[in-house]
Amino acid sequence: MRVLWFTNAVLPEAAIELGLPVSHKAGWLEGYLSALREIGDVTLTTVTRTGSVAQESEVSFGGVRHVVLPKTAVDVTAPLTAEATDEYRQVLHAASPDLVHFHGSEYHYGLLAAQGHIAIPAVLSIQGLMNACHRVYFGGLSVRDILRAHTPGEIIHRTGIWGGWRQFGRRATIEGSIIQGIPHIIGRTRWDRAHVREINPFVHYYHCDEIMRPPFYHTKREVARIQPFSILASTASYPLKGFHCLLRAVALLKKDFPSIGIRLTDSQNPCAGSSGGYQRFLCHLIRTLGLSAHIEWLGTLDAASMATALAESHLFVNPSFIENRSNSLAEAMLVGVPSVASLAGGMTSTVKDGATALCFPPGDCAMLAECIRMLFLDDALAQRLATNAQALARRRHDPAQVGQKLMSIYQAVAQRDLVNATSRVD
Repeated sequence: MRVLWFTNAVLPEAAIELGLPVSHKAGWLEGYLSALREIGDVTLTTVTRTGSVAQESEVSFGGVRHVVLPKTAVDVTAPLTAEATDEYRQVLHAASPDLVHFHGSEYHYGLLAAQGHIAIPAVLSIQGLMNACHRVYFGGLSVRDILRAHTPGEIIHRTGIWGGWRQFGRRATIEGSIIQGIPHIIGRTRWDRAHVREINPFVHYYHCDEIMRPPFYHTKREVARIQPFSILASTASYPLKGFHCLLRAVALLKKDFPSIGIRLTDSQNPCAGSSGGYQRFLCHLIRTLGLSAHIEWLGTLDAASMATALAESHLFVNPSFIENRSNSLAEAMLVGVPSVASLAGGMTSTVKDGATALCFPPGDCAMLAECIRMLFLDDALAQRLATNAQALARRRHDPAQVGQKLMSIYQAVAQRDLVNATSRVD
């Protein structure tokens, strides 16, 4: 079977071959790629856009053809233009796929199938859901908090946090058109299934979990290397991720645990240079709460470094106001790190409070602090949760089983579309 992927990021193996910056934001695609290679029945082409190239670039690696298109004059968060559509059609013509797999509804690629620009069987994977994210984008911030985060000019022009919220709204509109127009959708949680069916009641929904990168399956925690009272968090990029709630929870705990610290990945210190919007608010909050000495800024980490950081941390915390299934939490579970997570969106299908994690209502900073306190004080509870979570994650993200499931979905979609097409002709 010939399959073409549209992805939101250049896959690492292609980035390395082309000398481009390597993104670590879509690690599950590496897992899918490895699994399909093991199965051996797929000829794969991947295509995406990036601002890191000035013209179309192509590389073949390990039997996979990677096509990288420039973002020049093309906004992937805006509706398709005639020029972009023609460019995608040329790539599709060269690949001649039996099936197209759109990874994510955040960008406009899925409109190719939804708007009838291509007649090839297509399936869409749900990553996040922009409409749901748009509704909680401000992460419970008060009007005062939001105003404090902006200069007068940013308020007038609605940039900063406001700008992010508006962009999510535009992308949610495109996402709705994609989901309405693609009849085959892959998801991971009851939550994404519910929201997809709300938009498109006639969708054929397929459940398929993701495959994490190898270091998370193989890294082992050693008690001697764990940093006591350290909390690993994976992002502070925008309000709905809830980092401000974690800051407020740590402020409640620092008197009882003076050495408590947050180890944050994928973000830079907002107080170290010029920053606006949410980052300006975080800087204000960090200084107001006296937490400057309690945060370690780890920056962007590759898979091996992230697995090591998890193994060395006392806890992992996901404080998001919305998630589908957090891959960072999945990685923590695989490594065997005790975790605290907000019960938001698809997290209800990811962990069970008191069995595989301790959970709290999104935005309830006092409850988040209490969950952290419980795990700091009760090693037996922490170990029980971590052991249960690791066993669940190893079953859920088993590479061989997930790869076979993905392949079976491809076959089902191609066959169903063939049958439907024949019926329409008859």
